[in-house]
Amino acid sequence: MISPQLFNNLRFSMQLIAYCFAEIATLALGFIFPIYVQAVNHGSVSLAGWITFPGAVINALMAALAGKLLDKKGARLPIIIGAIASLTSLILMNILAPLSKVAIILLYVLYYGGYGMCFGSLMTSGLITLGKANHAQGNAIFNTLQQFSGALGTALSGTLIAIAQNNHVGNGTAIGSKWTFMVLLVLIIVNLVLALVFVPKKKSK
Repeated sequence: MISPQLFNNLRFSMQLIAYCFAEIATLALGFIFPIYVQAVNHGSVSLAGWITFPGAVINALMAALAGKLLDKKGARLPIIIGAIASLTSLILMNILAPLSKVAIILLYVLYYGGYGMCFGSLMTSGLITLGKANHAQGNAIFNTLQQFSGALGTALSGTLIAIAQNNHVGNGTAIGSKWTFMVLLVLIIVNLVLALVFVPKKKSK
């Protein structure tokens, strides 16, 4: 049974929110870009399916690097670096939209690399604030909200695109995607602020 008192730990709760925002943004982008490639860039189904693959590779590599940084420097450094990388990517998405196929690949690589640095480190840092006795409950909370956040991200992007398509015939997907980029930009800004304020500066021993 999960104790509601765990949420009284402000550092844990705020890092949990940052973790959820990162997952919402990531699943939203993963949902949008294959649709975007087909509807806006008139790319093939095959290209739409593969366009996010380079980002997934970079995510795995950056997650491994983040683990090494976390062991040496603590969680704060990989979290901040990752959040800044993802934020930079979303800023460029908003500025450069409509996006070419090459821009989508490069910006998704940048975003997903940042996500790889930030995401697991946020979970580790959040669990550390709870102490070892509560790690099992903390893990359950993170895993449950990860699933919820992923579903919310997909629903959010799908809803915004659907609204835009109903009101802007012909270019609704591009407009709905731009709206989504703007919402995700706000989420990652909040993610970075929460990390700066609530992730401890010193490495936990």
